[in-house]
Amino acid sequence: MSDSFYTQQINGLTLLKSRLLEDIPGIKHAFSCRTGGISTEECQSLNLAWKRRDSAENVKENHRRFALAMGIRPENFVFIELKHSDKVIVLNSHARNNGRWWNNIPTDYDAMITRDKNTALLVRTADCGTILLADKAKGVIAAVHSGWRGTAAGIIINTIERMRTEFACRPEDILAAAGPSICAECFLAHQPVYSQFPQKYLTFYPDGRAGVDLRGKIKEDMLSCGLLRENIDFCSLCTCERPDLFFSHRREHGRTGIMAASIQLI
Repeated sequence: MSDSFYTQQINGLTLLKSRLLEDIPGIKHAFSCRTGGISTEECQSLNLAWKRRDSAENVKENHRRFALAMGIRPENFVFIELKHSDKVIVLNSHARNNGRWWNNIPTDYDAMITRDKNTALLVRTADCGTILLADKAKGVIAAVHSGWRGTAAGIIINTIERMRTEFACRPEDILAAAGPSICAECFLAHQPVYSQFPQKYLTFYPDGRAGVDLRGKIKEDMLSCGLLRENIDFCSLCTCERPDLFFSHRREHGRTGIMAASIQLI
C-alpha cells in the first residue's frame, strides 16, 4: 500500500493523479482540486456540483476545464445523483451526458462501473472518499463515492463484487486509487454516526465524540475483497486540513464547492 499521488498543473488547474493508475495503458484519470475554475465566493473556483450556490454556466465551464486538463471531452462525463448509499450501477457509453449535462441522470447510486471506452465515470466529493478502480486484465473501470454511510454499508465491497460477477474481474488484477478525503482527526462524530463502525476505527474524545477512521475501513474492505496491498494507492492529504487545495463540507459547514474524481478508458 502506497501514496504515489502527485500534483499536476495544467491550464491553471491543479490535478491530483495516482502513479499507480497512470502506469496502466489506455486509462485517463484525475482528482480535481479547488483551483482553476470561474466560480466565486464560497465555491471559488473549480466547483463541480450543480446543487450549490453557483450558476449552471459556471459549473458547466468548470467541467469543460476539468475535461480539457484530463485530455478528454466534457461530453464523455457520466453523472449520477449521489445518495450516500451502497448501491452500484453498471453503465455503457449511452450514459455519457453528450451535452445533456446532469438532466435525467441515474439516481440513488454511489458507484458505477463500465468497460466502454470514452465513457468518463465521475463522482463528487467535499470530504468523502473517492476511489477509482481499474482491472488492467479485463479492461473494466469503476468510480466510487464513499461517504460515512456508504463506507459503513460496504460500498467498496459491493463495487468489487459487482466487477467480479458482471465482468469476471479477479481482485488480484484490480488497482485502486483513493483520493484525498477527511482524516480521522477531523471527522469527529457523535454516537449515532460512530456507532456504525467497529471500535478499532474509533478514537474517543472527552467531549463524547469519536474520530472515525473512514480511510482505515475502506483500506480493510479492499484487502478483505482480495485486492493486493501493492495494488492500492491511498492519498494521505486531508481535505479538511488543506483549504488551499480542497473544498471541505466539514470545515465550511456545508457552504462550499465540490470536487470530483474521474476515470476513462481510451
